[in-house]
Amino acid sequence: KSEVVVFNRAHAPTRTCPARWRLAGEALAVKEEFPYLGIIMSDSTPSRSMRKAMMHAVTKGRAALFSMMAQTRSVRIANPHVLGRLFDALVDPVMSYGVEVWGTCVVQGECR
Repeated sequence: KSEVVVFNRAHAPTRTCPARWRLAGEALAVKEEFPYLGIIMSDSTPSRSMRKAMMHAVTKGRAALFSMMAQTRSVRIANPHVLGRLFDALVDPVMSYGVEVWGTCVVQGECR
């Protein structure tokens, strides 16, 4: 099920010089794109797809935060240490989902 995607066209295989990747003796297929976490990754992936992934994470994270806050209020949890631990366990993973996709966009300043 493994495949290779080349993100730098200068290193992409050509008809005259096909690059070959192998895994356990088997040749790997070279693809031009693949879906990852709902985004089509390719050498020409537009930054708006990355921004969409980032905004989706923010929206989901905000929902997780509000849900956590409502639940902790209903059982009267106010200890900052406990709230911080709950945030780390319940909200942070939701917001971090897919950071390997949208994080590079934020670092490069393209997701504003």
